[in-house]
Amino acid sequence: MLIDYISNILTNNGYVQFLSDVTLEGYKFYVFETVDRSSKEEYFVVLESLVQTELSLALIFNEKADQLFDELSAQKNMADYFQKNSTLIICCEETACPVGLALSIEEDHYNFKKNVISYVAAEIDSIADKVKSEDGVLKLTNEYINNIINEGGGDLFRAFKSSGGASRNYYSLLMKIVSKLPLINYIPPVKSLHDLEGAISTSMTKQQVAMYESSISEELLNSDKKFDVWLDQP
Repeated sequence: MLIDYISNILTNNGYVQFLSDVTLEGYKFYVFETVDRSSKEEYFVVLESLVQTELSLALIFNEKADQLFDELSAQKNMADYFQKNSTLIICCEETACPVGLALSIEEDHYNFKKNVISYVAAEIDSIADKVKSEDGVLKLTNEYINNIINEGGGDLFRAFKSSGGASRNYYSLLMKIVSKLPLINYIPPVKSLHDLEGAISTSMTKQQVAMYESSISEELLNSDKKFDVWLDQP
């Protein structure tokens, strides 16, 4: 499940799992907080339906997200800033993720901030083969992710960009993850923001491009951590 890879990224980039007694029937979810609460006041909740259907995604939008927010807010050890600075990452198979519904979810900032990451089975199989560890310990650190994306001195990035979205593998999935997780400081082998936007868009269908452009206008263009390095380049 995609949720397991997102969780691994969080645990290897400054976050720890927040344990609660909250359950959500039909869904798997994890809550993460910063290792040092004094350094950054932020929570991530990663959620994925156990049975991927359009209905299960619609229930998140209409009911489950609010239920989860209320029950987590009431947890004894939950910091007060959870109610002001928490992001819900929703993992969803592409066939169960209509672009209109995904856009509605991401544009709804009530309670959680929300990001939807869609995927196809081929992408999950591909990333499982790519990142498997000989010792069984997978650590998807920021550096590790950057090394994968920038393999071949940028040749893979350029090949991915020129494919026009035809490839659906670990690379396309990583690009979508990077676009939705602000904690990943991605430094690609390109010299302009325009190149980056085009490359990420090629990992998506035409319908998903509309959703990406909506989210990037709010999340990515304002992210100093991700983009200042390219804006400064000649």
